[in-house]
Amino acid sequence: METPAGVKEREAEKERKRIAALRKKKRTKTPAGVKEREAEKERKRIASLRNKIRTESPAGKEKVPPQCVSNKLEVADVPDELKDLTELEARLLAQRYPFMKILALPRGKQAGIKGAVVNVPVIAEKVCKSLPRTPSQAGIIPLKLKRKIQYKSHVAYQNIRPGMVQAALGKLKTINKFYLATVENSEWEEQCLNEDPEIWKELTEAVTDKNIGDTEIRDLDEGRSRPAGENDDKNQNEEIDMDEEETDPRDRLRGIKYDTCVQPTDPTMSSDSIYSIAPGEGRKPISIMMDEHCEEQAFPTLFPTGQFGFQVNRCTKLSAKKYFNARLLNKDSRFARNVEYLFFAQFITEYKQVMDNISVALRKARINTDDGERVTAGLIKDPQRLNRIIFNDKAYNMLQTVRGSPPYWQSVMFKILAGVKQLGLFTWFLTLSAADLRWTDTLQAIALQQGQRLSDDDITNMSWEDKCKLLGSNPVTAARHFDHRLQCLFRDVILSDVNPLGKVKNYMYRIEFQQRGSPHAHCVLWIDQAPRHDDTEENVTEFIDQYVTCELPSDDDDELMHTLVSTLQRHSHSASCRKTGKSCRFHYPRPMASKTVVADTPSDEDPKEKQRIVKSSTEILNKVKDALEGECSDKSTVQELLHQVNISEIDYNKALGVNLKGKSIVYRRQPHEVNINSYNPVVLKAWQANMDLQFVCNPYACIHYIISYVTKDEREMGQALKEVSKSYKDSDIKHRMKEVASCFLNAREVSAQEAVYRVLGLPLHRSTFQTVFIQTDLPENRVVFLKPKSILENLDEESEDVYAQTMPQKYAHRPLILEQMTLAEFVSWYVSSYNTVQEEPQESAEFHPDLLESSAAKATPIKLMDGKGYMIKRKKPRIIRYHKFNETQEEEKYCHHMLMLYHPWRREEFDLKNGHGTYAEHYHSISQDILSKRSSLESFTEIIEHAIEEHEQLGPPEHAWDTLDTAAQQENAESQTDPPQDHPDHSFLQPSSDQTVTDVQESCIGTTIPLAIEHRPNYLSDEQYRNSVLTLNTGQYKVFSYINNWCVDLVKSRKTHVDLQPVQLCVTGGAGTGKSHLISTIYQMAIRTLKHEGSNPEAVRVLLTAPTGTAAFNIQASTLHSTFLLPLGQTKVYKKLSDQKRNTLRCKLADLDILIIDEVSMVGCDLLMTVDQRLREIKGVNKIFGGISVLAFGDLYQLAPVCQKFVFEDAADLFARLAGSLWQDNFQFAELDEIMRQKDDRAFAELLNRIRVGEQTQEDMTTLEQCIISPSDDNYPSDALHVFATNARVNEYNTEKLSKVEGPIRRCIAVDKKPSCLKSHVTSTDARFTGGLPHVLELKVGSRVMLTRNMDVTDGLVNGALGTVVDFVECNPPASNPKAVLIQFDNPTVGSALRLSIHYGTSQHTTAVPIQRIDVKFSISAKKQGLEVTRCQFPLRLCWATTIHKVQGLTVADIVVSMKSRFADGQCYVALSRVPKRSGLHLLDLHESKIRASTAVKAEMERMRTDMLLQTTYDDISAALTDKSQPVLIAVQNVRSLPAHHEDLKKMPGFENCIAISISETWLTSKHRQSNFHLQNFDQLRKDRFSSNPGGGLCMFIRSSSTYNLHAMECYMPQLEIQSAIIKPLTHPPFLLVNVYRNPKSSMNQFTKAFCHLLELANATHLPAFIVGDFNINLLTSKHSHAVQRQMQCCSFHQDVKKPTHISGSLLDHVYSNTPTNIWQSATHYSDHDVIWILASF
Repeated sequence: METPAGVKEREAEKERKRIAALRKKKRTKTPAGVKEREAEKERKRIASLRNKIRTESPAGKEKVPPQCVSNKLEVADVPDELKDLTELEARLLAQRYPFMKILALPRGKQAGIKGAVVNVPVIAEKVCKSLPRTPSQAGIIPLKLKRKIQYKSHVAYQNIRPGMVQAALGKLKTINKFYLATVENSEWEEQCLNEDPEIWKELTEAVTDKNIGDTEIRDLDEGRSRPAGENDDKNQNEEIDMDEEETDPRDRLRGIKYDTCVQPTDPTMSSDSIYSIAPGEGRKPISIMMDEHCEEQAFPTLFPTGQFGFQVNRCTKLSAKKYFNARLLNKDSRFARNVEYLFFAQFITEYKQVMDNISVALRKARINTDDGERVTAGLIKDPQRLNRIIFNDKAYNMLQTVRGSPPYWQSVMFKILAGVKQLGLFTWFLTLSAADLRWTDTLQAIALQQGQRLSDDDITNMSWEDKCKLLGSNPVTAARHFDHRLQCLFRDVILSDVNPLGKVKNYMYRIEFQQRGSPHAHCVLWIDQAPRHDDTEENVTEFIDQYVTCELPSDDDDELMHTLVSTLQRHSHSASCRKTGKSCRFHYPRPMASKTVVADTPSDEDPKEKQRIVKSSTEILNKVKDALEGECSDKSTVQELLHQVNISEIDYNKALGVNLKGKSIVYRRQPHEVNINSYNPVVLKAWQANMDLQFVCNPYACIHYIISYVTKDEREMGQALKEVSKSYKDSDIKHRMKEVASCFLNAREVSAQEAVYRVLGLPLHRSTFQTVFIQTDLPENRVVFLKPKSILENLDEESEDVYAQTMPQKYAHRPLILEQMTLAEFVSWYVSSYNTVQEEPQESAEFHPDLLESSAAKATPIKLMDGKGYMIKRKKPRIIRYHKFNETQEEEKYCHHMLMLYHPWRREEFDLKNGHGTYAEHYHSISQDILSKRSSLESFTEIIEHAIEEHEQLGPPEHAWDTLDTAAQQENAESQTDPPQDHPDHSFLQPSSDQTVTDVQESCIGTTIPLAIEHRPNYLSDEQYRNSVLTLNTGQYKVFSYINNWCVDLVKSRKTHVDLQPVQLCVTGGAGTGKSHLISTIYQMAIRTLKHEGSNPEAVRVLLTAPTGTAAFNIQASTLHSTFLLPLGQTKVYKKLSDQKRNTLRCKLADLDILIIDEVSMVGCDLLMTVDQRLREIKGVNKIFGGISVLAFGDLYQLAPVCQKFVFEDAADLFARLAGSLWQDNFQFAELDEIMRQKDDRAFAELLNRIRVGEQTQEDMTTLEQCIISPSDDNYPSDALHVFATNARVNEYNTEKLSKVEGPIRRCIAVDKKPSCLKSHVTSTDARFTGGLPHVLELKVGSRVMLTRNMDVTDGLVNGALGTVVDFVECNPPASNPKAVLIQFDNPTVGSALRLSIHYGTSQHTTAVPIQRIDVKFSISAKKQGLEVTRCQFPLRLCWATTIHKVQGLTVADIVVSMKSRFADGQCYVALSRVPKRSGLHLLDLHESKIRASTAVKAEMERMRTDMLLQTTYDDISAALTDKSQPVLIAVQNVRSLPAHHEDLKKMPGFENCIAISISETWLTSKHRQSNFHLQNFDQLRKDRFSSNPGGGLCMFIRSSSTYNLHAMECYMPQLEIQSAIIKPLTHPPFLLVNVYRNPKSSMNQFTKAFCHLLELANATHLPAFIVGDFNINLLTSKHSHAVQRQMQCCSFHQDVKKPTHISGSLLDHVYSNTPTNIWQSATHYSDHDVIWILASF
């Protein structure tokens, strides 16, 4: 049946003919009237035709362009409720979950997908209903999305806001047709009622006037009590106007038990709980293509109205590819920014293309049936008979047009092979890598689409993590920008008149995607007049030197090129370099050379002479290589180094010219350039990313590269597809193709940028030539396409015209002018033309081959004979491809193939045999002419085919081209060792092949959504955290509030995009002043505050560290060395991390905001500088500590760092000293002076404080003398830990104690593994020089021991952990050394994890920990760091006694201290302060001279107190209050429940200086007793909330020394609470204070009227006035109405708060005054609103 398009085309053709006839008729002489009648008739016909076309179009409209917006491609505006949703929040709203496994790729965390997209139906209302909705669970919650609720692993894990999700769902119900049928959750009230009926009743019952009257206030004039409601606002039952939103009943549930205490983001959430939900559990997937409107339901934030998805009926049909192009390239970048949508689009596009390819593949048929039956239309219409001619091809070949598939790249490989056969070997191999994190223009383009204009400096100052996030936020722009940049490079540089690589004749490039997800290009270029591979060495080297260099330019000569080459072209060794052996597999360092050398196999035929040449050259090269790696590497020139090793330059160049592996190029390099990769200066400067340029001198290696490298990405998948096809070989072709398609879709791995290339059709390969495939098999074996089914159905049953026309058929019907043209020439030059306007060619003309080289300005179509159509000549010939036949094994096919291509013919069999019996006979008679014709078209066929045969027999060399593109190969190799991880920001579901086609009805969906709650690790409960804050003393709270304020400001800055400077703070204090408690409290506060919606709850935002294992274990931290992978011991220069380790740390610490270092006194200045350098390296910015805030805790009076200077002294590095002191220039100072540990022994605490600074008194010495004890005393604590100053005394005491323990001694002898060169070396007997492991360790059961190495800090197995040996685990068979030593540690938690993993303990030692031997490497001397010995020994030492350095950080009940020998500064203080009470201190002797403090520390402490003392908001306010003008201080805050936070208010510093404290949202009712909320020295003035006003409630605390009176403000409006009073302090004039709370759902129109009236009333008092409170209007994004602004100006009021007052970054709390004020803001731990401090003088 003819299609509508065919009908239209036929009608249009008729109309054109009529118009032509009419014009011809007009040229004849006809009467004017006839002309007019005919013209009118013609106009009517045209109008009728147009009307017919319109009526046949859908909806009666004219046909619109496919990608026109009016073709149902509108993009609806996103409502405010849906705009700021996170990925997981948006996913919870979806009616379809497009589950996919999204990975975070290495080296940048770009997104990638593995496998198929699985469409799982859910009901959004049920999902949202299952979220925590009871008041005690609302707010920001950490939510895990799981496949099944019982699984430990999760799909996604983010902080979400259930309230925002509910609001968005409510909005969708009003605008989206797919949500209209959902039901609002009506069960929440019942849930709350069941949870606590009494509280529910208390919170929701109506508050009567009688209730209000119970609250009393003081009257200013009469000093009597009166009812609080006497002057309250009237008309409380006034009707609310229509523009007010309906009140949400859930908002009534606030207060009392639902008010938690210390959550800054939302006080109603439970911080220590994790919620898990599994929406897809028990639901079966639906096929995406069969699920209509799947797209709109899966992405409600992209399609808020639920309209205009892919499968909607459109006026003009739109393909999937064009549809998703329109979406991803839309001006509204919401689609391009959504990675899940990108992968969804790519999957649908490929899925549809694969299915279409299967349909097309089923049209491939043979010309004849097996039994010789004629192929007619009737046979085609019979499915059973049709299967007899369907071509049973390799099933995976149908993927050939699917971009990026293995067959696709195989076709590209054949294309470039055909190009090399005709064009010759290419000249250059060029690789261009991506530097998208370095290219400022790429990042600026992405930022600009997001509304940000970033300068180059802004990009430079961005951290690595910020750059990664920006790049990953829009992969569409990133990929398009790379493509645009690459095309510009070719157009404007490589192909320009500059000819930086020579004049390019042809080129081809292929886009490959690295393991990290970014593209890079592999290019091959043919250069005009370039030397051939067999040219002379002089010509080759001269040509190479003209375009290639390895030079490292001087920084003075060309700073830009020096930077580019040193950062982009320099090779740095990594673990991947030695993947196949000890030497670098990328062959770095490369040999130095004073000139470019072409190396080749020695030409001497004598084997002995060849062996001698090779041996001599090897010796010379090895000698030079050793010199390069040794002390001669600093020589500046080749000549100098050769002179040093006594080798002539001539001999060295001859040695370079020897290569047994074939021809290669040795580029010119100086000694300092041996790690520089070859490049072209012009291209590098333009591209500004790593490049590799190699001259192709070996044709066979070139072919190996083409065959292996072009398809290397897809080899594994290609093999998998072949295996699937093979396993289903007995099935019909359709079933096999479906299985192959399923395997491909479920096994694919695609990065986000590759998905962009595939969906948008960006070129994955590009070339200056085109190829065409010709079938040259025998006619009976040839495969052709059947005509479309719509045409076949209209054919007569006996018709044999069932095949589509092929090029050989068109060639047979060529016009006579092309009679002598061969098929190869015809196919190369001519293509089909559908333009029928043509001129008849001259039949008598003869064809000459020269005619092909000249093309007319405008090609004229030629008409094929017998009406077979038209052809048109190309401007440039195509390169032909064909299947090659073996000349010896398939002679007849080979000869037919050659004749068919290179001998003119019309009747194929008749002309190609030409009277001979076979094709072979005819071919051999004219073979010279055939080969001559072939050589004119394909000059390099023989050498290429020979190389291909060699490749098929031997396979590609394993690392043949590792010298090409070394940087990209090294990056990919390193990425393979750092495999992709599950992406933290996106959900996934690992699909199986059968999940993509299952169909299910909506009724199959369950009625409940599983939900689970688990405890959050490392989180204290809210009550524990609150108690921790409330127990802070004044000094601790000052530091705590300062850091809390900074954390809140940081969260605000992320919303307002205002930069916030990091904090560097040193908190010091004597032993026991509560530093550890303060660290814990700050940590708990920070991890609560710094989280935000959409963030990963497992992200490391606060990092606890310490310099030693013991100190780290005390605060549940990790050591600095293990955290930042710092080398143990001292190094002269900073050593950067390998790329692999750096990327690992970058991913781990990507979200780090605060670094906490405990025991900073043990951190030396060099170690601090190393931490600073490491953080700069990790963050990728040149900022102090990488822009991270650092909080250093410790007591500088304690022990100095081992082998380093104090942290505040100058670093050893000269350049670091020139840059200034990292410590003294940046760290603020706070000192804790109240001792917490020894509160029950105050006298002893004061004594320790004096000893700490070396100011002990005679009374102190007398007290210490009372602690002296003798070993002979009866009460001598022999089991207590003994502390001595020297190791010798410690060893002596330990040996003595060991001898007194009963039982045999176990001698554990260390095993040393030495390199062959150190076999005779005698290792030291001092364990300090052998990695802390002794050569002989003697132990007994009952021995007191200490760990000497950090084995597992998190498990408490740290250097310094104390315990007792309880048993030995013997080897089997028995050996001299035990297998393990069982230790009962003093701290029962130490080793608990190890104890569970290794079960060596017996029934009587169930709590003992097995300690096994460990391997430790150590250098034999400081000067020979490279020579190392590995020792295997137990990391233990006897520990009845230890040195003072080992006890720092410990707290013990009893200690025995000896003051003999030399004591360093601070050692005595450390030793004495290890016990909490004086009764636990025992002294063997006492020497006052040894009790001293460091003078350097004293000076530094004094400097910091003077110059760097911490200044907080409270200090600034206190300083301002000392002003002689005696200003008034007023505090304002939304407290979010006074009952919950009353104790917190009492602790707030600064309130004691206030005249008045104005509180909103007290959530108080009449049932709350006033005496329960008393503040000392303040009177309470309350206005409790009404039941109709959710939240709400006002309160003023007025200093008792002031007098005050209520002041009626008659401007009532619903949901606007106002409390006002005139206050008269004793020493200040009276002023008006108005406290306001506006419900966020109240009418803005009513508020405008009420507020204008309020301003008038305040102005009428003629007093200084302050109108304060929570107005719930964000003045940073909204402005007051013009009416309010005019009224403020008229009454001389101004709004004084300029910064955000809410943690969300909103300015909700306002201060309106008519007098000058100073404003401060400070965050609190108990509310998400700041305290506003108002200082005014009047």
